[in-house]
Amino acid sequence: MRIEELIKNRNDNARHFVDFPEVVFFDEFADHISALSGCEITEFEADGVVRVWIEFSYRENHFFVDNHLGDFRLFVEDPECDENILLEIADHLRLLLEKHGGNVEEVQNH
Repeated sequence: MRIEELIKNRNDNARHFVDFPEVVFFDEFADHISALSGCEITEFEADGVVRVWIEFSYRENHFFVDNHLGDFRLFVEDPECDENILLEIADHLRLLLEKHGGNVEEVQNH
């Protein structure tokens, strides 16, 4: 399946909860996500040029990541997902951003 189809077919009720500047390649971003204890990547698609789509499960929730205009955008399938779970993911990803000289203020919560 092509990335455009994955994006189009995702649940329209998904909640966009945070953006991260694209300061690393998508494979390092995916590796960092999978390093979160209890996280499992279930789908990873890249067009080999600029677009990426990652799906993962964490604490019984399903998440999506795509990149758009220089940001990794994170969505959760269940718009009622516990805020603490979203914060755990955002905090884990901030470590990657800080490691690569990114500014934590660049992170945008939605």
